[in-house]
Amino acid sequence: MIQLAPFSFYVISSEYVSVTEKNIHIGNIVWQVTIMFVTLEKLAQTEPKYAEVFLLENYAAFQNSLYDLANVVQTLAKFYHQASEAYEQACQRHLSMIIYFQFERLFMFAKKIEDLMFTIPPEEIPFQLGLSKMDLRKTLKSSLSGVDKSIAAMYKKLQKNLTSEELLPSLWDKCKKEFLEKYDSFAQLCAKIYPSETIPSVNEMRELLASIEEEEEEEEEEEEEEEEEERLMSVL
Repeated sequence: MIQLAPFSFYVISSEYVSVTEKNIHIGNIVWQVTIMFVTLEKLAQTEPKYAEVFLLENYAAFQNSLYDLANVVQTLAKFYHQASEAYEQACQRHLSMIIYFQFERLFMFAKKIEDLMFTIPPEEIPFQLGLSKMDLRKTLKSSLSGVDKSIAAMYKKLQKNLTSEELLPSLWDKCKKEFLEKYDSFAQLCAKIYPSETIPSVNEMRELLASIEEEEEEEEEEEEEEEEEERLMSVL
């Protein structure tokens, strides 16, 4: 995967300090940062598969490098906020891709409903091809049976593509939030179109996410205990 060297960020921050001490105009630094942002976007286009990960990791690195300076230099603060917005946008696109990959059938079903709502009354939608009550039940069964495995797969996919592991916890929190928001919209839509059908609520899904995390934490603790026991045994 393409990756911009962290050295680039260091050069800008350290050079800014030096030019400030010499009282040289900041325009040169503004030019360099502008070129950097343009270069980031162009590099991302060379490998579309990893573009969003590349962008979010590098914009995060830029923010970390210039955080202190951006607090005292207004010109750099503008670029800091620009990087922050670009980071959030890249996160949004990347997380949406991961969520749709695992729950494509569920959210495609919702999209078909939303598209039809522009042309026909809601009460007629269950009589359209592919959108009957039976189709809804099949979609729910195929998408939510083993949902814990699908959620675990989302986490693994998110983890697999990252080179900056320190970003994983915050990205996973964003991913869960995004998934719950999308699922809530789906559940509300189905409740409107199929009022007699039982749809797992967003609260149930939230509780499931929490229980999965608890299980994972317990497994990690057990693994750590086993490793510690093995270490002690090797010493003895």
